[in-house]
Formats: sequence, C-alpha cells, structure tokens
Amino acid sequence: MISGDSGENQQAIQRLSEARAAIQGHVDGIDGQVGNLEQQFRGLDGLAYSDLLKDWLGHVMKIVNDLSRIIDTYGDTARMQSDQTATSTDAVIARRAAHNALMGG
Repeated sequence: MISGDSGENQQAIQRLSEARAAIQGHVDGIDGQVGNLEQQFRGLDGLAYSDLLKDWLGHVMKIVNDLSRIIDTYGDTARMQSDQTATSTDAVIARRAAHNALMGG
C-alpha cells in the first residue's frame, strides 16, 4: 500500500498526470511527423527511420499506459485510505459515546 496522507497522494497523482500529458503531447507531435517522413523520404532510409519512430512510439505508449495504471493505483489507494480513516473516526466516536453513556455523562 502507498503510504502518506491524501494530500500527498493528490500531489503525486497531479504530478504523474502532468507528466503523462506532457509525454502524450510529444507523442502526438511525433506521430504526425511519421506520416510526413513517409511522404518525404520514399527510400529505404525513410522507411527505416519511420520504422524506428514507430518502434519508439510503441515503447513510449507503454510508458504512458503504465503511468495511467500508477495514477489509478494512487487514486484507489487514496480512496481506501480515506474510507479507512472515516471508519476509524466513526469507531472512535462510537467508543467515546459508549464510554460516556456508561459513565453517566
């Protein structure tokens, strides 16, 4: 389980989301360049460079997908921690109320 308070989790989620968006922006730009390269360079060199970029894009998309999974895990963990905190708080309140009732207060 990921430790830290919900504020830290939210900051981590925000930073990871920003990183994913920045990477995705670069991917979109390069994806457009692949099509241009295929049109401009019709020889083996152009094809090889295009294949290299497509291979690179495949690796980058794996990173983007992994970041998405990490962000989802952080979000799930933050929700679980929030639920556990609420449950613990409710238990403490109930215990105090029972104690006060038994003590006549």
